[in-house]
Amino acid sequence: MHFAKEYTQEEISTLGKNKCVRNATKYSVLLEESFLREVFQSWKSGNNDKAVITSALHDASLDNILSSNYANSIEEGFRLRLRSKFEEMPDRFAEQLAACACGICRWYKPDRTMLTREFEDALISHAKSMSSMPQSAREVFTDMGLAEESKLMTSFRMTTLYRELILGCQKGSADKEAVRQKTEGGINAEAYTGNPFVAKVNARSVVMTDAFYGLAAFLPELNTKTLLTLFEVDTSGISAAGLYSIEKQRHDRQCTGEIAVPVSPSTIRILKNVVKAQNTAIRENFAQTKALVPGLTCLQKKALCRQLSEYPSTNEYPAGLSRSEIIRAAGIRHTAYYKALHKANYGLQEERKKAQDEEDLKALKAVVEYKGFEKGVRQIYMMLPDLTGRHMAISKIRRLLRSAGIRTKIREPNPQHQSRQKFLKENVRPNLLQRKFRLHRPGEVRQSDVTYLNYGPMESMRAYASSCIDPATGRLLVFNISPNNDLQLALDTLTRLADYPTLEDALFHTDQGILYLSPVFQAEVAKMGMQQSMSKRGNCWDNAVCESFFSVFKTEVPYWKCQTYEELEAMINSYADYYNNDRHQWDRMKMTPAEFEKYLNSLSDEDFQKYIDLETAKYDRMKKHAESLAIARNKTNGV
Repeated sequence: MHFAKEYTQEEISTLGKNKCVRNATKYSVLLEESFLREVFQSWKSGNNDKAVITSALHDASLDNILSSNYANSIEEGFRLRLRSKFEEMPDRFAEQLAACACGICRWYKPDRTMLTREFEDALISHAKSMSSMPQSAREVFTDMGLAEESKLMTSFRMTTLYRELILGCQKGSADKEAVRQKTEGGINAEAYTGNPFVAKVNARSVVMTDAFYGLAAFLPELNTKTLLTLFEVDTSGISAAGLYSIEKQRHDRQCTGEIAVPVSPSTIRILKNVVKAQNTAIRENFAQTKALVPGLTCLQKKALCRQLSEYPSTNEYPAGLSRSEIIRAAGIRHTAYYKALHKANYGLQEERKKAQDEEDLKALKAVVEYKGFEKGVRQIYMMLPDLTGRHMAISKIRRLLRSAGIRTKIREPNPQHQSRQKFLKENVRPNLLQRKFRLHRPGEVRQSDVTYLNYGPMESMRAYASSCIDPATGRLLVFNISPNNDLQLALDTLTRLADYPTLEDALFHTDQGILYLSPVFQAEVAKMGMQQSMSKRGNCWDNAVCESFFSVFKTEVPYWKCQTYEELEAMINSYADYYNNDRHQWDRMKMTPAEFEKYLNSLSDEDFQKYIDLETAKYDRMKKHAESLAIARNKTNGV
């Protein structure tokens, strides 16, 4: 057996240190897949020039070591890949290339190789010379000193090759019974007596006629097993070597177009199968074309329609498709098909629009890159005439920027603000009180708010006071302080409020402070049997009772003189008692809050209704006055 080159130990050592080489043996060199992929991409972009391959091997310091036919084997493999419908580098390409470059195999298909006739004869001859029947093809390789080269073959290839070795050793073998046991099974020859496409039947293979290979050329996409089934050949009894032999002849034979077979029922039946398979293949090809049509440009669609017009229809090929079926199968509308054929300017408008968009996009990029600052779509729209002299609609600017993948980053939504808005939307409660502070019985409404109190040396310390008032009576129910304005302050207020029972469905009214928006606080209010009500956002008048109390407190109480937290707490407790029991209120019949509460509770239902009617009249006058003030304020707004 003559190999392409026998590498010396020094060359093998040099190749082993090369980063582009995976493995080197006495007869073969296995290159890295990544290196071959880079060379393949460079070769495609370099107009398929062989010089690209030789240059890459030279840059990798391999050109003076590898066998002289290595570059030719690479180019042949690349060209087969380029002619196939898959242009990416297949798996095991490096192993196939190494086998072809050393002379063991030759290229057969884009992703297939076959043994050379010389090596196949040498392999069979060596197998015959072995003292005992080999148990595998790899055993023959090893006995020939090609253990490393056998690793270039797949397990399936070695299994198929072993069957071929057995068939090759059969010629001239004295022990035919042993060979028959290796190839047990067989084919019933009588089943193919009337088949005009079967020339000969062997124990584990069939020999097909020239007519079979002539028709097979029209169905290259079908594998050998499926093809034989169309010709009524049972593939279950055919060995892998027999199938390989038929497949090899399909590749090697050239179709002359002359197919002569005797006319018989079997022939007609088989030809119908072939025609049916051809029609199926045609429809599958049309289905692939149909999937590509939506992404084609008008000019590409026009070229496709011209190809379809030349496609043979039922007029030239009775078993085929009509012109209407061809157009429909390709996914082209009939109107578009005939326009593309008969209108000379079909598709040119789209090309002109595309060229105009490219020109406009260049102008937009010039504005976007101007002085290196970020610009929004509106800013680009306003600057475009000054910088380029062009005018474009904002919708077109957005479309072109989107098509080019350009995104503006000006004034992006603030996640924290969005989160706060969502929190407010979920937790804000409606204003159920509507400023009707006195139009309720005692115990029907509770109002609460928080303020800050600065005290201590130079007023350097701060505490937070939380109050809860019954607006119907003016009674201060809870007045407590805390060093922190946190949820616990509001919860402590609710805890102390439990000492003052409320009527059924009482209202608990506050502003929209973060303490009162807390789900924990709201759950506690609901647990106490009260409905939560909140002021409008930024409107202190909706919570006027508490706001008024804090104003009075800060006017009458010198809390800033307190030096410690304990002093402040004692002063607040003392004032709460004074406010409820000693301090009279002018608008509550000059009574203290405690006295006014007793007075309201002592009224009969009829007397209380009269009281409510008076307060309602006051409320209506207040509301009317507030509306007139709002109108006057709006008239002078902005002046």
